[in-house]
Amino acid sequence: MKQFTAQEFVETCINADSDFLRTNTAHDDGTTAVFILLEPTQSSHDSNKKYQLTVGNIGDSRCLLIANKSTVQQLTEDHLPSLEHEHKRIVKAGGFVSSGRVDGALAVSRAFGDFVFKDNMMLPLANQRVVSTPDVVRVENIGGSDMVLLCCDGIFECLSSQQVAAFILEKCNPPMDPAQVLCELMELSLSLGSQDNMTATLILFDPDTAAQPAKGSDDDKGQATKGVEEKITLGTSEPEVEIRFGEMPHNALLKMTTHDRLDFLAAYTQFARRYCNLKCPLDALLRFSKAYKIDMATIIQSLLSSSSDKPK
Repeated sequence: MKQFTAQEFVETCINADSDFLRTNTAHDDGTTAVFILLEPTQSSHDSNKKYQLTVGNIGDSRCLLIANKSTVQQLTEDHLPSLEHEHKRIVKAGGFVSSGRVDGALAVSRAFGDFVFKDNMMLPLANQRVVSTPDVVRVENIGGSDMVLLCCDGIFECLSSQQVAAFILEKCNPPMDPAQVLCELMELSLSLGSQDNMTATLILFDPDTAAQPAKGSDDDKGQATKGVEEKITLGTSEPEVEIRFGEMPHNALLKMTTHDRLDFLAAYTQFARRYCNLKCPLDALLRFSKAYKIDMATIIQSLLSSSSDKPK
């Protein structure tokens, strides 16, 4: 099987951007991109199939490799105008960086489209203020219990890569429907205040990692009222993530009206933000929603209303 080179990835992206320029009249449209190519290795067998993973990245979408259900690698680097090599290219192309943005406007330094930042007629597309040149990373022997997660930047607006990986690991143990896992990840990101685009793809290699979600039980409701208490070490250079919250007063909450429960949750979340330096306990809002049968839209609206009332 033909092995695609990094240069072929680069040329394909630049050619696609050039075609977009010729056919698109709205020159201020643009998008970031992260994409992968999985190629089976010649030595692998069906019982232990392994793949070569090639990742291409343009902008600030991310690819995470969760290896062996224990370690996480962020295989992409966010292309920000403040990075030295990006800043040099922007200035050389006649632009500037202000407030971390290209020409004070665009928050990423690589993207498809955004042709208002690619208007230096003396330079090829690969040397403009904003370029569509991907970084290409290749990883060997992917498979088994490994997982690959592709997300755009809205997922990471309020969550680190470490926290996202921890959430995925928690939800996939015991096995859970991957589509449901990603739905809950997006609901969590929304509940924490993300207002950017959110898309996500989760690739599993071991069928035992995925399963249909089981129906909830009364025991689940009792467990859902407990605050998060977890300590996660995922084998990266980042420090351990340790989040601790005490138990919510379940019996008292059962006696409350829905309105009073929402008031309690708003106060609880504001306390976490102000005094614990956290935006929200991980997964607490989803557990609260499940335990007290309050849909996430109502919870989010209540929290947004309470946030707008808090002192600046």
